[in-house]
Amino acid sequence: MSPLNKKIIIIVLAIGFIGLFLLGIFYYQTAIRRGEPGEVSFVIEKGESVKTISQNLFDKELIGSKKFFELFVWWSDKQTKLQAGEYLLNPGETISQIVDKLGNAKASTIEIKIKEGQDIEDIASNLEVQGLFAKNDFYKETGNLFSKVSVNQEYAGKYGILADKPQNSSLEGYLFPDTYQVYKNATPKDVVEKMLKNLDAKFSVDLLREYKKKHEAWVKDNLSIDFDTSTSR
Repeated sequence: MSPLNKKIIIIVLAIGFIGLFLLGIFYYQTAIRRGEPGEVSFVIEKGESVKTISQNLFDKELIGSKKFFELFVWWSDKQTKLQAGEYLLNPGETISQIVDKLGNAKASTIEIKIKEGQDIEDIASNLEVQGLFAKNDFYKETGNLFSKVSVNQEYAGKYGILADKPQNSSLEGYLFPDTYQVYKNATPKDVVEKMLKNLDAKFSVDLLREYKKKHEAWVKDNLSIDFDTSTSR
């Protein structure tokens, strides 16, 4: 056997040994510093780096080491395969299992798009068509323009953006148009909470007043509805 072939064999064996050693450490690291057993909601936002994802996983006690997670993602060539979305993860899962899940957002979530100008009726109908839940169940959380269904009053105490909302009015104008990732088994409350959190993060009370004026004007012009009287209860 030539010296060159011997060198190649030694290099291959060394790489294989290092790979097995690192893999063993990866699995060992997943066995320490885990949270309590049970599913944990985990979100990857669009554009997040592997470093940010590893930090968030570590903060939620889903992995034992940020560095080993990052190394495993690099070693398995999945840096660009982690998808934005919402996941249910378990502290008892290995890094390999977690990475596999994070590369398959469509397995447990669905994308919903709320367009500018859509009112609660439009949103509820779209959610029903997508198979999430019946629109009447959505109205129980939001109220609507055409019924006397009371909106869930719990939201008023949780979100500052609802400070100006009359107590018995619907959430018309508060469901921010955007693209959302939600679980396929999400409840109306889950979806409403996600939309309100999004609005709360992006708008001050003053900006919200301006947004609501424009939204109410659109609804009134396009649906021939007196917004002020229709939302009163």
